[in-house]
Amino acid sequence: MIGNVIRLTHIYHENKMATGVEELDQTLERLANARDRDEHHKLLGELAPIAAQHVETIALKFDDESFPKFNTIWALIGQSDDNVIELFCRALNDSDKYVRWAASEALAKCTNKMATDALVSALKDRSTLVKGVAVSAMKHLKPKTAVPQLKKIVQSKHLMKNSPGIVDDANSALALIENVG
Repeated sequence: MIGNVIRLTHIYHENKMATGVEELDQTLERLANARDRDEHHKLLGELAPIAAQHVETIALKFDDESFPKFNTIWALIGQSDDNVIELFCRALNDSDKYVRWAASEALAKCTNKMATDALVSALKDRSTLVKGVAVSAMKHLKPKTAVPQLKKIVQSKHLMKNSPGIVDDANSALALIENVG
């Protein structure tokens, strides 16, 4: 995981994608130069309130290839404004599974309909990182719309063999959803 974080921050460092917001750019630059996991974690904490103040700027730059998507999505976890949830939903469609994973982790902490619908869609994600978070979220969100996809997950021979925890969680989510009714 840390290798991928370093790869993502390295992309930012090489291209120096500027947002035009000095405080945000400086924090992203320092994050790109983090020496180790502890420093990276500390700087993500510093990025969180700055990113929360500049969601619109982040949303404008988010699709630029060199923008540090993972770091900004991870820093925004815990935010639940509609514009942030929309950004998380966009991130669920990213080509990078780690960006989608960060988005699914963020959405799993939200309880509104937009976040729930996005997580139901994430049940179909090809990454088990993303799928696992989405399945786990279904246990507390309990949306009936998740039932068809959860049943597919439970019946998946591939997941039974390679990710039995996801299958177990899907069974638990199904039981909880079916007992709500």
